[in-house]
This record gives sequence, structure tokens and C-alpha cells, in this order.
Amino acid sequence: MTRVLFGAGQCLFAFLFAMPGCFKSNEAPPPTGPRVGMTAPDIQGEDLEGVPFKLSDYRGKVAVVSFWASWCPPCRALIPHERHLVEKFKDRPFVMLGVNADQDKEKALEVASSARINWRSWWDGGNGAIQTAFNIRAYPTIYIIDDRGVIRHEPQPHPQVGREIEQHVERLLAEAEARR
Repeated sequence: MTRVLFGAGQCLFAFLFAMPGCFKSNEAPPPTGPRVGMTAPDIQGEDLEGVPFKLSDYRGKVAVVSFWASWCPPCRALIPHERHLVEKFKDRPFVMLGVNADQDKEKALEVASSARINWRSWWDGGNGAIQTAFNIRAYPTIYIIDDRGVIRHEPQPHPQVGREIEQHVERLLAEAEARR
């Protein structure tokens, strides 16, 4: 039964990622913002519960930062895989973090609860400072950051993006653990 449900979930995931992403506007993004090879900007803000935190609090860990919104079907389709990453790498130097783009914080909290999001997310409102610093134009946007704070991968949404993220995290964890 679990295989059937997992297979159905993969089909839904593939379907949703075959659709165009959720865009903030129709304009093409200007070539600014952090890119692979750059040190990630230090995100600072409050999580969905109103508790302040910053990205640099997690230096020394491989971080996946996922920009998401409750109204974005591909973002919602990615949540089960993100949850899988949290569980799979729970005993390793890894952290899953989100940046929520909902205008309505209560809606973001409701979705986080119903979707069982068990990692911290900054609440950045509709066009907050975090999204501006990262030049976010579409959702989901994902950054994979190594233990030294360098952006190492920025996967584009596609049906196998969950597996792609997992492979990059595994490689970066091996690198981080070899340096210890």
C-alpha cells in the first residue's frame, strides 16, 4: 500500500512540476542576486511563530533554503520530499529552511501545520527583504548551501528535482564530514 501511495505521489509531483512555476510577475529577472559559487546573504528575520533567527546560525551545516508559498502548487508538491530530507539527514550536519512568501501569515501557519512542515521558515510577506536580497521571481526557488555558507547548487523545478536535491545534499554532507 505504501508503494502505491508513494507512486501516486510521484506521479502528482511530476505533473505539478510539468506545469510552469509560480511567478511573481511576467518580467524576466534581472541578472542580480546570489548565484552558485557566491557566499549566501545572511538571511535575518522572524520565523512563522515570530521568533527571530538568521541563516548564519546554521553555519557548519549543509542547508537547503526553499522559497515557497501556500498558493504555489509546485511548492506544495515539494513539501513531502523536503520532509523526507529532514528525516533522512536528521543525525547529520543538515538543516532544511524555508522562506514563506504569503501575504497572510495566518494562512502560512495553517498550511505549515496541515502539510506537517517540521522545519523553520522565515515569514517574508509578499515581497519582503529576504526575497528582494535573493532576487526571487518564481516559486519554488531552492538554494543548496554548503557548510561554509557558499551556494553550491540552485536546482530548477522539474519532475525529479527532489532526487536532484537529495543527491547534492548527500555529496555536500560527505564533503563537510570529511573536513571534521
